[in-house]
Amino acid sequence: MKVRFDFVTNSSSSSFVIASKEELNKKMLYELFQISDNHPLRKLLQDIANTILHSATKSTLEEIRENDYSLSEQCAKYLDKGFHLYHGSFNDEGYGSDMAESYLCSADLNIETDAFIMIHEGGY
Repeated sequence: MKVRFDFVTNSSSSSFVIASKEELNKKMLYELFQISDNHPLRKLLQDIANTILHSATKSTLEEIRENDYSLSEQCAKYLDKGFHLYHGSFNDEGYGSDMAESYLCSADLNIETDAFIMIHEGGY
């Protein structure tokens, strides 16, 4: 009989793409999530926005296609409109992982405005 003393986690990951008319920045994400100083979920929303910002890498359509072909096809139409493209992923490593990133691994977060599009379908 073998005994295992470490813990086992079910880790998951999910990819996302962002198309934005401006360079991606913290102020933009805070405004999208309508984070005000008196918002009751301010800290959580800031953590989610910061996790997105730190996980996103400016990318070309070819780089996005290498990582996730289905997401790249959804982004292609924004290139002609002068949008900046970003690609990233969230990874839930289990115990001790960042709560915002763990949430984003399983949540669907799709945002679309005239100047910003985020396509993210959480992993299950």
